[in-house]
Amino acid sequence: MIELRKPTLEDAKKEWELIQKIPKDENGLENEWYGVLYEDFVEKAIPGWWDHEKGLNMNPGYVPDTCYFLWVDDTPVGLFKLRHFLNDFLRDGPGHIGYGVAKEYRGKGYATEGLRLLLEEARKLPIDTDEVYLSVFRNNPASLKVMLKNGGYIVGEDEKHYFVRVKRDMPIHKSCGCVIVKDGKILMVGAEDKGVLYWGFPKGHKEPGESDEETAVRETKEEVGLNVEIVDDKPIVVYHPMNEGKDLKQIWLFIAKIVDGKSEPVRQEDEIKYAEWVDLAEAKKRVTECYLEALEKVGKWIKSKEE
Repeated sequence: MIELRKPTLEDAKKEWELIQKIPKDENGLENEWYGVLYEDFVEKAIPGWWDHEKGLNMNPGYVPDTCYFLWVDDTPVGLFKLRHFLNDFLRDGPGHIGYGVAKEYRGKGYATEGLRLLLEEARKLPIDTDEVYLSVFRNNPASLKVMLKNGGYIVGEDEKHYFVRVKRDMPIHKSCGCVIVKDGKILMVGAEDKGVLYWGFPKGHKEPGESDEETAVRETKEEVGLNVEIVDDKPIVVYHPMNEGKDLKQIWLFIAKIVDGKSEPVRQEDEIKYAEWVDLAEAKKRVTECYLEALEKVGKWIKSKEE
């Protein structure tokens, strides 16, 4: 499970260990507690974060903010901060959000998911603008990509930074599905929209009470008639801005295998026009750009099982 948690004394040891892995100035994120003793972290840092959320004991020029740790199961991997409103300095510079993921946990999609979760928190706050403001160093394309995946768009730049905005009221459409792997190939489905053929994977929307994994398995059965079992419970999340950036499609894909030996797909004909087993190279030719990173991760998974 990936989730944001506010600082607690119960988790202080793990939080402190993470803080020591994130440099004092990490791509614009101020980590003032880097290098401090554990005792000082417990006595000063955590109570300080609690106070700042309430607007208490603030340094001049600072605004109230909420601090979160991004947890993956029982391990904190990143630090995320959400400012409740903007002053002139923040409006023209850092914006509402700052975040950093420890180096050893990068390249796994955690920053993208952490920012998505933080934007959900931002939408709950009565912040003072219709958009969430962010900024990123020009020499940090990975972080810029994280913002764009979450519906961000560039509104300006200077010599060092890109300035990014995300609409607070952007609808997010989540679906869950499976990338079925068999003998080094994956099952792709093709569907038409306004006369254009798009390739992807069996997926669909959640029903009440379902987990993401249950939705993925059910939708796979409905769309291609195959019984599957998820073999990696960490989702590969695809982000696809739609409607000229006004909506965001979020696709949670799970790597799965067939459980009953039946591998010939039976299409849900009213929705699926094609269902074909293809190798990874062919899959990359068929998909739109938003799926390419996901296919890279699937390829790494397949290779790890062959070794």
